[in-house]
Amino acid sequence: MESTGGPRRGPGRPPGSNAVSAPRAVRTTRSGRLKRRSADDIATALDKIVALVKTKKEGLRAEQIRKTLKMQPKEMPRVLQEGLAKKKLKSKGQKRRRHISERSTQRVGRVGTLRRHNAAHVVAMLVAAIG
Repeated sequence: MESTGGPRRGPGRPPGSNAVSAPRAVRTTRSGRLKRRSADDIATALDKIVALVKTKKEGLRAEQIRKTLKMQPKEMPRVLQEGLAKKKLKSKGQKRRRHISERSTQRVGRVGTLRRHNAAHVVAMLVAAIG
């Protein structure tokens, strides 16, 4: 009988299956719950999302953002809620059809911008523009 180099393996895990996997980007506890994130962590994640969404004119769905930035689904709601509250992001649509895009800070030609200024300031701007 010929030897094939070593003892025959029985049923069980294939060789090399207990290799260490790549470290996760998000810190989680043993139960899978996210660790408490600081305001800086959330702001950093929000900045990454705003930078990504700036590249897409029509916006992206939350699933697309999560997949691109390799985030866990648990991370997204708080960050997106913060972005909408701070008016860095805007959303359009409902539920899974909701597209998230960058909110532009420039409001040219809208009535809402005139309401922010008092009447004297608006008159001064008009007089300066005319003459």
